[in-house]
Amino acid sequence: MHQLTTGDLAYWLNDQRQAVRVRVELVTRERVYLRATANDYGVPVGTVWFESRYTRRVAPRAAVYLHGGKGFFDTARVAVVE
Repeated sequence: MHQLTTGDLAYWLNDQRQAVRVRVELVTRERVYLRATANDYGVPVGTVWFESRYTRRVAPRAAVYLHGGKGFFDTARVAVVE
């Protein structure tokens, strides 16, 4: 996972690699809680859910580039936490 802190704007990539705009609500030892900030790909605004802290589906917006409706991680721009 990329380095994220509470309040960061990020993208969550769904199974089809579509980028959903989110805000990081809370980072714990094992989880990252996310809140949707827009109606993207069937996820209503305000929806809250969590992902594992070690997932590779969540990244800061600066670390994702969008092409052809799909999101891709730009690992050269943000270091990955081990």
